Amino acid sequence: MTPMTTAPTMRRRKLGAELRRLRLAAGLTMKDAAKVLRSTESKVSRMENGHVPFRQMDIEDLLDLYGIKDAAVRAELIDLVQDTRAVGWWHTYSDAVPQDFELYLGLEAGASKVSAFTCGPIEGLLQTPAYAAVLIRGASPSASDDEVDRRVRLRLERQKRLTGASPPHLWAIMDEAVLRRPIGGADVFRDQLRHLVRCAERPNITVQVLPFGRGWHPAVGKSFTILGLPEDVSSDVVYVEEVGSSLYVEKPDATARYKRMLDELIVMSLPPDESVRMIKTMSEE
Repeated sequence: MTPMTTAPTMRRRKLGAELRRLRLAAGLTMKDAAKVLRSTESKVSRMENGHVPFRQMDIEDLLDLYGIKDAAVRAELIDLVQDTRAVGWWHTYSDAVPQDFELYLGLEAGASKVSAFTCGPIEGLLQTPAYAAVLIRGASPSASDDEVDRRVRLRLERQKRLTGASPPHLWAIMDEAVLRRPIGGADVFRDQLRHLVRCAERPNITVQVLPFGRGWHPAVGKSFTILGLPEDVSSDVVYVEEVGSSLYVEKPDATARYKRMLDELIVMSLPPDESVRMIKTMSEE
């Protein structure tokens, strides 16, 4: 097994993926596993996808069922159970994190690549504090100044990974409409565009613009993010944010469709250097 990833969400997914691998290697079904756990196949599925907390007793029962006798392997997996109970850095901001967004933060914290297409606001990892504050207040008009400030700081904490050690690669594609909508007014938006240009200079950030002139494209009216995860924590995840809800797409055939869509958008968009020149020109207008 490869070294443990750092985010608690990644640890759960790593353990779940390993349990699935061991079950399949033993030639057993989820029904077999559910019987040993005195539970349901649905719970086994959630365990293997890293969606539920793990109990040491359950892991030991499954390892017995799968015929895992190697003490070192068993000890490593049991230790991983303890590690999955750790809390993520965002726990400090629990009052500012919607419950359905906690999973996203955990996945983003462990992703090696983040690929996003947006036709709404600018990608959150590239927002300035002033621009973010306008968006947050617009979405929650009744929020206090302190609440808005907490949510802005949460967004800035997420951005720190891009400049830290072993940062993920961020590939951000934006519909031209995103860059023509002066959210926050002229000054706030001008600073935001200049910030985009500076961000695009980093080696781990690629920015592209999909111009109006391209006409129809496969993601019209749809923003989505593909979180590229380490191989040892199962497949990548697609996050689709909708009004009042969030959708997480994890089945390989479904995520493959989004990846094909992303590839089409990359080809249709302006090359990165042309995109940056376009954004810079807009910031000077």
